[in-house]
Amino acid sequence: MTQIPLDHIRPDPDQPRKHFDSVEIEELAATINELGQAQPILVRMDPQAQVNGEPHYLLVAGERRWRAHQLLKRDTIAAIVTEETDPAKLYALQIVENLQRSNLTTAETANGITALVTLPGPNGKPLGVNGAAKRLGKSPTWVSRHHKVARMAEPIRQLVANGAITDVDTADALNALHTEFPSLANNAIKQLRGESVRYDWQAPHSLTREGFRECLRRGRERAQREEQENKRKAADPDYQLTATGDWEYKPKQTPKSKTEQDTERAKRKANEALRPLRERMDVTLQKIRQLLGIDQCYSGLGTGQLFSTDFVGLASGDKPVPAWDNLTRDFSVSVNSTEQLARMVGALAHVGVTNASWRMDGYKELQLSGAQLDAIAEWLKAHPTGRIVTSDELAQPAPCMTLEEAIGTFIAERCELSPAGSTRIADAYDAFLDWCQSTGNRACDQPEFSRQIQAGDVTKKRREDAHYFIGLALQSNPCAA
Repeated sequence: MTQIPLDHIRPDPDQPRKHFDSVEIEELAATINELGQAQPILVRMDPQAQVNGEPHYLLVAGERRWRAHQLLKRDTIAAIVTEETDPAKLYALQIVENLQRSNLTTAETANGITALVTLPGPNGKPLGVNGAAKRLGKSPTWVSRHHKVARMAEPIRQLVANGAITDVDTADALNALHTEFPSLANNAIKQLRGESVRYDWQAPHSLTREGFRECLRRGRERAQREEQENKRKAADPDYQLTATGDWEYKPKQTPKSKTEQDTERAKRKANEALRPLRERMDVTLQKIRQLLGIDQCYSGLGTGQLFSTDFVGLASGDKPVPAWDNLTRDFSVSVNSTEQLARMVGALAHVGVTNASWRMDGYKELQLSGAQLDAIAEWLKAHPTGRIVTSDELAQPAPCMTLEEAIGTFIAERCELSPAGSTRIADAYDAFLDWCQSTGNRACDQPEFSRQIQAGDVTKKRREDAHYFIGLALQSNPCAA
């Protein structure tokens, strides 16, 4: 060990460590100033520099201690001069020194190992992964993982150099994704750089090794499915590959049999016959909607669609398109007030439909003909409030309502939906009797009234203290005032 002037020593330009933390250097200088230099630095002769006959040296290990002595403005530093000239051994010594004393960055470690792997060994050939592992005292796997960084894509090497990626396994996973699916990897690279990207459900869900590997696995599965689909389409004569690389479905035209041609002609003829029926159906339904005051036209009221296959084809057999009056379709309607409910009950009763449940969400599976729809529209027009229009000269209206019409009108005029404030059926029947007396309509006995009033889901009946309750609240009787 000898004391060497600081100005006779210069750092090795090929030193693996490129970055020195100024705070750490200051802390080391304070320690040396307090306790002294615990271990000498290691230098070798500098073959390119000799001033005034005095030898100069290159640092092999201990550049941090040398910088700390400069910060303390010392003249000399304790050093050991090695006579080793094998560049591979010297470089391995530098790497080990840095790994043991202060952690190298991932980029510095990877670059140093890459340089060491390519240095010639005792036989003049490059050390390789195994030779470098033996010199460093590390496993060949550890050396290979770090050596792989030098062969990664340039954007990933930059992320490692900038410290955005500090784990070689993470860099390796991202590089594997970049090799097979560059667009997905570029999405992650931009996020690691701090750039904003557009959301892509196929991109990595997390910027970690596991996230990159999961994205690669899912990408391979999609590619495999796409390859199988392309093979299927390539074997299908109905698919043709376009100039853009996409498959286009172009089925070959095969001559149709006489039966198929006859069926097509019958369908066209049926469609021509159905066209005016469809138009009349739309006009009639729109008229009923307006008369009921239903805002949501297409969801509130409708009938089954008219298809030519209902009259032509193997399923239905060939049958003539009926006239409008005899055309029967499924009918459904949804109402949102007791007024609409009562008017619909009366209109259906007018056309002979008396077994429909009173439901606020509509009448299901009703078969109505065109003639019945016309009659419903006319009845609704004549009964804007759910009851028969009478002459103002008559003190009492004529008792011309059916029982269902009367109960429906009574609900519309005297009741309101009130799940919170229910009413006993007996009290509702008494109010119904008063209403029938004031309007001149014929009443019924209480069991029949109870059966009718409980027929629909709107009533929500329950039993309590031997009494039946329904979800309707009675309004005040204007006539009693």
